[in-house]
Amino acid sequence: YISLAQEGSNPWFNTKEIERKQKYLDKKRELQNKKLTTKREFMSEEDALMLKEYRRRKYEQEKIERIENQEFNFLEEFKKADELEQNYQFAQANEILSKLKNKTDDEKTKIEILEHLAHNSEKMNNYENALNYYTQVSSLHLLIGDYEKYFRTVLEIANLYKNLYRFASAKEEYLKIINSDKISDNRIKTSAYLGLGDIFESENSINEALKYYRLAGDFADKNDISMLCEIYYKTAILYDDMQDFNNATEFYLKNITASDNTIQNRWFSQSCINLGLIYSYQNNTDEAKKYISLALEKDRKEENPSGIYFAARELSKIYEHESFEIAQEYMQEALKCAKDLHDEFKEAFAYLELGDLYYNFNQDEAALE
Repeated sequence: YISLAQEGSNPWFNTKEIERKQKYLDKKRELQNKKLTTKREFMSEEDALMLKEYRRRKYEQEKIERIENQEFNFLEEFKKADELEQNYQFAQANEILSKLKNKTDDEKTKIEILEHLAHNSEKMNNYENALNYYTQVSSLHLLIGDYEKYFRTVLEIANLYKNLYRFASAKEEYLKIINSDKISDNRIKTSAYLGLGDIFESENSINEALKYYRLAGDFADKNDISMLCEIYYKTAILYDDMQDFNNATEFYLKNITASDNTIQNRWFSQSCINLGLIYSYQNNTDEAKKYISLALEKDRKEENPSGIYFAARELSKIYEHESFEIAQEYMQEALKCAKDLHDEFKEAFAYLELGDLYYNFNQDEAALE
């Protein structure tokens, strides 16, 4: 009967069931309210405020600790990437850096990561990626209003375009720098003038190249010796190719007298040899010997076999008309350097010229050997 009553539509049963459930819910609510009231009565208002403040501080401290742990891990990963770079493992370094790039909202940190990515890509000859990263760096510098660093990055982009023979794009970037009035570092603009000169030289527009090399020289800081040495050498080479030997001599001498320090002037030895060749062509043997010997002395001191090879070979040619022994000694030195370099082309030339030397002094058997 109870089952039938539950299944049926007896209003008496349904009403009683609803009332019973309502009483149960009312009793439960009453007990809950009683518990809450007891808690409130147990803790004073001052204690409640102190508890709230304690919880707030604890939350803030835990938040700081979480951030510090994240930063610690970030720095550890960055350090790993740096160590990989030091070991020339640029691809592995870039894998880590690519992940870190997306884990920071700090613009300066992102710029540093992107610059590392760009440099590593360059070293792997992945120039398209390098251009992409440098473009992102330049956009961030522009966003935060750091124009000096923005134009330094534009210079990197222009140089990359130049090395890729995308001369139109390179010119556009160099001209951005030249036409700006927001650059205080002379070296940035000087490098842009120099870059444009290089492009016009590659395009065989000699007068335009000379124009921009002169502008670079005018604009360069006179205390920036390495920049001046590069300008002098490149200008001298242009005049030399044009067979304007007076101007070529002037600029080779400017390069040589500016500095013989390799860090400042990596064109010193080549300037000395080229100047010596001009003097040799003009039959000024003493000056030719002087400057080529300067190059040889420099390259011997720095243990540069390639430089020694060229200088010794040229000195051998000069002494060929004066002393067989000295000429032979220099050519043997050139031959030794060619062997040390494992350069078969240089070695073959040294053997040929040594053979000519023996032949000219009637030593036919030695020449044939």
